[in-house]
Amino acid sequence: MKPRPVRTDLHNVLNEVIAVLDEDIKKRDVTLVRSFTQEPAMVMIDPNQMKQVFLNLIMNSVQALK
Repeated sequence: MKPRPVRTDLHNVLNEVIAVLDEDIKKRDVTLVRSFTQEPAMVMIDPNQMKQVFLNLIMNSVQALK
C-alpha cells in the first residue's frame, strides 16, 4: 500500500506496539525499557506502516534473546 503520512507522535505508535506485544514479551521473561523525552516526538509517517515496522523489529529482537 502507498504510505499515507500524517503528523503523528512516535511515542504513541511505539506504546501501542509494545502494548500488543506485552504478553509475548512477559512470557519470554524479557524486560523492555522505554526512555522517551517529555515532549511528543512528532513526525510525518504512516502510523499503520510504522506500527508494522516496529512490531517486526521488537518481536524479532525478543525472539532472538535467550
